Amino acid sequence: MRKFISCVSAMAVIAATSVPAFADTVPTPPAEGVSAETLAAMDSACDLLAAAHEIEGAPADEWSGVATSTGEATLIAGPTEVAGTRVIDLLSVEGVGFHPSVTKIMGDPYRNGGSVNMFGQAVATAGYYDDSTYNFTADFETTYKYGFSCAISVEVYHPEETIHHNAVGEYKNFFSGNGQGTDNDDDGVEDGQPQGACAAYNATGDTLPFWGFDKEQCKFVGTAAYDEVIDEYFDAPLLKYTETGTIDQDAQTDNLTAFEDHGGYYEVTGEIPLGQVVICISPSTTTKKGVPGAWKAQNGYDGGSFTGPEAGCNTKWFDTGATAGVTNLNLQGTFISVPPAV
Repeated sequence: MRKFISCVSAMAVIAATSVPAFADTVPTPPAEGVSAETLAAMDSACDLLAAAHEIEGAPADEWSGVATSTGEATLIAGPTEVAGTRVIDLLSVEGVGFHPSVTKIMGDPYRNGGSVNMFGQAVATAGYYDDSTYNFTADFETTYKYGFSCAISVEVYHPEETIHHNAVGEYKNFFSGNGQGTDNDDDGVEDGQPQGACAAYNATGDTLPFWGFDKEQCKFVGTAAYDEVIDEYFDAPLLKYTETGTIDQDAQTDNLTAFEDHGGYYEVTGEIPLGQVVICISPSTTTKKGVPGAWKAQNGYDGGSFTGPEAGCNTKWFDTGATAGVTNLNLQGTFISVPPAV
């Protein structure tokens, strides 16, 4: 993706109008922790794990699970930049592979040491870079999954139950004549001692099919048989298993500082230094590093970029000796004069 950046003034202040949606170096934010929604999802997942065990017991048994977050977070996606949130640190932008489109030589020409040539500082007033690097801030989305443990318990179901209780007591032999005394002495008074067949009934006990009911002269004295009904109930929960799982939490959003190492093409305007260039060549007509000869323009310089009474490539730039208003320089043993800047 190409991006276009305008650069104005000699300070090269850069403003981006579009940027690629990819950043090369982005710090990974820490996990923000388990949300309430994720905890609820853990509970639901734990219920499903518990339900899978229902086939192990009676259909009416109750299986349940209690989820607990382990606090373990694992990165599964991101950080992914949110489109439209990138803010470039303009002071950090560095261009790679500059191509000037408009150039000029700024300032007054000068002589470098004993050279018989004239030099100037070349600048570009416009151009473009093949690529760029910069720091920036943006919103990033990151997705983590969180671990949980599931404690699975069962409550065993017990249906309604009827328990039969046999009669409790004993048979006593009452005199059949008056129904009160025993045949022990026939005095008509109960003496409480079972006799005869009654004693046999008592010896056999509650296995007798008629146990608890009067039988001929033997009267049953005690508690009658009854049925006890026990309502349905569940046992207390019993922990059976501990299982584990993970839940993907919705992406968290963080504003991060990142580095773009391939920001792409961008254009600039302003004054971009290109370095020193030879603007006039004047070969010595005598000896090495001697008095200049005829001047020859270089690099497209024709004198029009300079201001002042002595603009252009001519011998006035390097007259020997001193003249009014001219700075005298002694460079490598040769007096040369350079007109002052206007």
